[in-house]
Amino acid sequence: MNYSRSFITLMKPDDSQKTFGKSIIEMRNNRCNIFIWASDLQKYSVYKIFFIHDKNSAIYITDLIVQNEMKAEIRYAFEYTDLKEEIENYTAIMLFDSKNNKMKFIGYRKNPFELNEKFEIIDRNSESINNLETENHESPIKAKEIRQAPEIPAEIENPKEKILAQMEDIQNNNKKAPSRYKSEKSILFEKLKLIMTNNIQMCPFEHQNRNVYWVRLNTREIDSMFFMKNFERKKIIYEQFKEYRHLILGHVKDYSGENFYFGIPFVYNRELREKFLNLGFCQFKCCDFVRPANGEYGYWLMKI
Repeated sequence: MNYSRSFITLMKPDDSQKTFGKSIIEMRNNRCNIFIWASDLQKYSVYKIFFIHDKNSAIYITDLIVQNEMKAEIRYAFEYTDLKEEIENYTAIMLFDSKNNKMKFIGYRKNPFELNEKFEIIDRNSESINNLETENHESPIKAKEIRQAPEIPAEIENPKEKILAQMEDIQNNNKKAPSRYKSEKSILFEKLKLIMTNNIQMCPFEHQNRNVYWVRLNTREIDSMFFMKNFERKKIIYEQFKEYRHLILGHVKDYSGENFYFGIPFVYNRELREKFLNLGFCQFKCCDFVRPANGEYGYWLMKI
């Protein structure tokens, strides 16, 4: 298989009418990239992610860790050589609640099908095989080491204090600016500061600079900002938010000082590059550590 991408909605096994999350699964040259966003989850819990190969077997992929919100997301990539046929020909993706020993969400690649109550579980890492039954007893899945959330560097461990101090420095550096410009910029920085301190932190990129801090956005929080006054730009932002259910805001410290960047999720298309540059976006950054190429998932970024 050279390349494939699937967009899959997640739903509860007993409720196929309501969507509780989305997943994007890419496969290329024995490498699989997974993005999952899910809601209606239990705080401080762990859900196991499986590829269902057929009605009788499933392949364990990784864990989705939920912190202090009832929603979570994960971006995960892995190489595969063994189980190649089983992974590339998966028919569904499943989130399994280990604590309560039951299936939480299921998403079908194509058409829904009836699942067996008992699965043969294949661990792609150790190739050990276990049995998983969706009944009310202790889960037979062997305990695995839980991947911890990325360690926050010391200088951004308390982002609120850091950003407040940085905003004060920036405002002090603007003393020579015209009063009207200074006032508008101060108001914008105050709004961005509140968003950065209150919103959910995320790690959208595989290789992320330690001086960069990203949070999740929604359209309500940016509706009144200056870059939403352009009709064509606003239209694209809303279209991408509707598709991926999130936007991002980043606080960056680089050679030019302290900056904020706004980003929208997108699948790169070289033919649209000029259009985005003309709309004020400065670069496309891939989620994987690769150069932009047609079909790569990432974000178009705009410097605020």
